Amino acid sequence: MPSCCDRSARHFTALALLGAVVITAHAAPAQAALDVAWDCYLTSSSVSCDRLAQAFFSNGAFARSAADAADPNNPNSPDTSVHVRAIDNADGTAFRIDVHGKDGSTFTLEDRVPRGFSDDAVLLRLVGDLHKGTAHLFSLDQPGTSDGDALVLRLRDPDAGPRQARKDDEQTGWYVAPSLGFNANASGVTQLSAYGNVEVNWSNPAWRLHGYGWSHYRFVHLDDGSDDPEDTYQNFNLGTDGTVVRTLGAGFAVGANAYVMREPQENYLLRGGTQVGVEWMLSPFLKTDEANVGVRYEIGAEHHEYVYETVLLRRSLDELRHRARVFGAWHFSRVDLNGGLTAQSVVDDLNYSSISANGGLTWRILDDLSLQVQGELSYRNGLLNEPKDQSQLPPLEAFYGGGSYGDVTYWSWVGLEYVFGNSLLLRQDQRWR
Repeated sequence: MPSCCDRSARHFTALALLGAVVITAHAAPAQAALDVAWDCYLTSSSVSCDRLAQAFFSNGAFARSAADAADPNNPNSPDTSVHVRAIDNADGTAFRIDVHGKDGSTFTLEDRVPRGFSDDAVLLRLVGDLHKGTAHLFSLDQPGTSDGDALVLRLRDPDAGPRQARKDDEQTGWYVAPSLGFNANASGVTQLSAYGNVEVNWSNPAWRLHGYGWSHYRFVHLDDGSDDPEDTYQNFNLGTDGTVVRTLGAGFAVGANAYVMREPQENYLLRGGTQVGVEWMLSPFLKTDEANVGVRYEIGAEHHEYVYETVLLRRSLDELRHRARVFGAWHFSRVDLNGGLTAQSVVDDLNYSSISANGGLTWRILDDLSLQVQGELSYRNGLLNEPKDQSQLPPLEAFYGGGSYGDVTYWSWVGLEYVFGNSLLLRQDQRWR
C-alpha cells in the first residue's frame, strides 16, 4: 500500500474499536463488483470526488453517470445509485451517503470527520463508509473471520455466480484455457482422433487481446490384413489466430483479427488472412442468469496455398472475403449456452459463399474445470479449395476427407477444459467471440 495510506492509518489508531468491521468485496477486473450510478458532490471537503472514485472503484470506467439511476422497472439500469454529499460545519465536515438499490432497498449513512484529519485519513474513512453503505447488496458466502481486532467479511456480487475456485482468480485480468479431446473406435477400420486447443486472453472494459490455437490428429487404418500403404490415412491440422478489440461504448466495438492454419484434408497447405470489423452486442460482460445477443460484420484478405490443384486450376490464390454473424449466449451459474448464424462469401462472387449454424454447451464441473460440447452445420456453394480431380486423392483420404468438399458438412466436439487465471472472465467477456 502507498506510504500515504500508512500515514493515514496512524490517524485512526486512537479511533479504532474492538468491533471494527473490515469488508472486502471481490470482483473480476472485467466489470465492477456492483454496477453503480455515481453521484458525488464534495466541494466543501478536502477530498475530491475524482480521488474518492479512484479509491472506491477498481477502474473509474466502472462508474455510470448519475443520470443512469437504479430503476426496478428497467433491467438495464445499474444495480445501485450512490449519492455522496459533504457539508462543512464548525466541528469539521459532515458526510451523507445515500444508496438506492435496483431491488428497492435504501440505505443512508452519515459521518462526521473532525478537523485536523489528513486528506488521506478522510479518504480512507469515506471509502470505508461507502463499503458499509453498499454491503447489503452483496452476498456473504462464508462466516466472517478475525484479523487482529477486526472482523473481516468477504463479500461478492450475487450476479457474478458462486465462487468455489482459487481465491485470487477475481483479481486477475487474464486467463489461459487449454482443452483436450480424444476418441477411438475399431470395427473393420481403426480410427483414432486427438484434439488439443488453448485459449489465452487479457481484457479490461476498454480492450481485449485474445488468442486461440488448435490442433487435430487423425489416424485411420483399414484392417484388411494387407500391408498396402493406401490402407493407412493420417492427417494433422493446426492453426492459430489473434484478435484485438477496442470498445467504443453503447455495446459497440471494433476489432482486428489475423490467422494462419494448415488443413490438408480441406486442401489447404496454408491458409492465412486478416480481417477488420465492427460489432454490437447487448451485454459485452455477462452476469449470471443474463442473456446476450449481438451482430458483427467483418471484411478482409486471405491467401491460400493448396495441396492439390483446384477447380480453378490454381495452386495458390489471394481473395477478399467478408462475413456477417448473428449470435447469442446465456450465462448461468453452472451452465453456458451459445449459438450463432454466419453467412460469408468472396466479396465479388456470391457463387463462393456459405451459411453455417453453430451451437455449444459448457458445464462447469468446478469453476476452473469444464466439459464442453460444440457443433456446427454448414451449407456451401462452390468451393475455391475443391481439388480439380478428387480421384487423385488416396482412397482413404478421398473417403474420410472428401466430405470436406460436399455441399453440407458438419462437425462436433466434446472435450475437457481447465482454466488458469480468471475462470469467471472466460464466460463474462463476450466481445468478438
